[in-house]
Amino acid sequence: MNLFKKKRPQMSREQLLQAKPLRNPEAELDELPNGNIELTIAFEKPRALKWFFRDKKILKRRFELDHLGRKVWELCDGQHTVRQLVEAMTKSEGLNLREAEVSMISYLETLGKRGIIFMAINRPSNT
Repeated sequence: MNLFKKKRPQMSREQLLQAKPLRNPEAELDELPNGNIELTIAFEKPRALKWFFRDKKILKRRFELDHLGRKVWELCDGQHTVRQLVEAMTKSEGLNLREAEVSMISYLETLGKRGIIFMAINRPSNT
């Protein structure tokens, strides 16, 4: 039962492929010696954690992205659509289009849930 979860807008497959992922501008990026990157994102603590972290107003989450995650992160610049990210993945990783699409959408959804990226969608104009 999800009484308190925010409902995300539902998008069709075509709308999703036309969306443009954007990096979280608050993310701090660190290069790791192994070529991966570490992202640090500050967030306000949830009410449930206020008692445990009384002295801290802002908490930080750290995420490590491997070489594929790094490629995706670099392409999430607001200029490339999800479709373009999928096409780049098919070329660089040798996946077929359907495999790359399913993997990319799932990965972008995970990044979105963690606050690493946001999706910019073009709304149809009502003229």
